[in-house]
Amino acid sequence: MGESKRRKETDKNYGSISNKKIERGIIISSPMIINGREMTIGGAHIDPTELRFSLLFWDKLAWPHNHFVNMNGNAETSYLVECGILSRPIYKVGGDMAESIAKGYIDTYINLEKKHPGEWTMAQSDRGLLLHLDALENDKGASLELFRAIPIPRHDVALADILEFKLKRKDELFSFRHHIDQLTAKIKDSDTPEEDLRKAITEIDTVCSDLLKVSKEYQIPFYISDFKTSLNINPLKVLSAAKKAWDLAEPYGLPAATAAAITGGVLSTLSFKSDYGFRPIKLPKSPYRYAYSIGKELI
Repeated sequence: MGESKRRKETDKNYGSISNKKIERGIIISSPMIINGREMTIGGAHIDPTELRFSLLFWDKLAWPHNHFVNMNGNAETSYLVECGILSRPIYKVGGDMAESIAKGYIDTYINLEKKHPGEWTMAQSDRGLLLHLDALENDKGASLELFRAIPIPRHDVALADILEFKLKRKDELFSFRHHIDQLTAKIKDSDTPEEDLRKAITEIDTVCSDLLKVSKEYQIPFYISDFKTSLNINPLKVLSAAKKAWDLAEPYGLPAATAAAITGGVLSTLSFKSDYGFRPIKLPKSPYRYAYSIGKELI
């Protein structure tokens, strides 16, 4: 029996979560590292894996550009522009190029967040954009990291196939993102944050398992991968049981995701710890930054 059919028979709420769907967007970049006035550009195009990761989990993509650095894209990004999925916001540059580009990306995020509160986030990875800015304050936020718990399409999977997968598996994809998005609000607004964190981790384990199962059923190659999101919540303040040693705590096991991945005894785990917070705008409850890393095992 397929995973979709099984869930329809056993979960009375299966299929209804899509009615609550809110489109979410992510700001992406070609490979680029910016640290103050130092800048390293790794290419003029979006990395194929970066593009597929972003396309799989988000509804809208934005790739900021300026008129001084040639970042016109390729056939794949042009295809997503034609589909109405990818936009190319323009920002101005002046003075130091590295600082201008960094400001352009931050301003793009701020503007999109103001227009559509809680809908936009930024991608941060060694395959895309890495920003080292004063805008980020250490120990003012938290990170949620999933290890060997999500599927990411292989770099050569056709974009049209990913769009078809998203259409057919929209419930599992939205459920996964919904539980990640709601984590901050669940903990921050809770009278029992430690208990609700444990409950949220169980729910995340379930949605990771569901997503891995339907990815395994589909006839395109996925890697079992890691996933990290940055949250504007301080675990040392919100979680009364947390201490400075929080970062050294053992990660939580994800038994359902581990069983779904079947990676020869390699466990799926989750960690929740202090991280950088984002200062320039009113803090959104939704995550403001995502990253990933590709695993070695194919589903």
